[in-house]
Amino acid sequence: EEKEATKKCWSNAQKFLSRCQALPTTNDLEWAAKAPQKDKGGFIYSPDRTKVKAEGLRVYGSMTYAGLKSMIYAGIMDDDKLIKEDPRIKAAIAWAGRNYTLDENPGVGPQGHFYYIHTFTKALHAYGEDSITDSKGQKHFWRRDVLDKLISLQKADGHWVNENGRWFENMPEMVTAFSLMSMSYALSKEK
Repeated sequence: EEKEATKKCWSNAQKFLSRCQALPTTNDLEWAAKAPQKDKGGFIYSPDRTKVKAEGLRVYGSMTYAGLKSMIYAGIMDDDKLIKEDPRIKAAIAWAGRNYTLDENPGVGPQGHFYYIHTFTKALHAYGEDSITDSKGQKHFWRRDVLDKLISLQKADGHWVNENGRWFENMPEMVTAFSLMSMSYALSKEK
């Protein structure tokens, strides 16, 4: 009985995540079918809302990486190994390649930039690959890219801050914590 309840819980988590992804082959909600092609594979905040100011439900960077990470943690696994060929995982990674950047939070620009970098590093670390190939076929070694970007954004006294204050990113204490955690994921590699 407890085992069945656990299975149902994980099944419901995966269903929720699928409904947050712009992928009509696995998302049964109308918004996914209406999503523009460039959004395919990306994620929104929840099945019924996004934080992007646009017509319709639009995906953005930090939620796509949070969605990828959540799918990994929600058990799209076989024998404790991520099923990288799962269409949801493949679509999220394809979106990541099409939108590869550390200069902004794709879809919302400077808003939540440091949270984006944090979810980017945490998700890609969990994904277990050191590179992402962009839409032009260029391979990006994300660990190095994250370190280079964060070092370039660090203030002279050692802190980080986002001039755009949406989601409290004008608080150096929080943004510095995001940056240090991001650097930790970028520097760690499990064998």
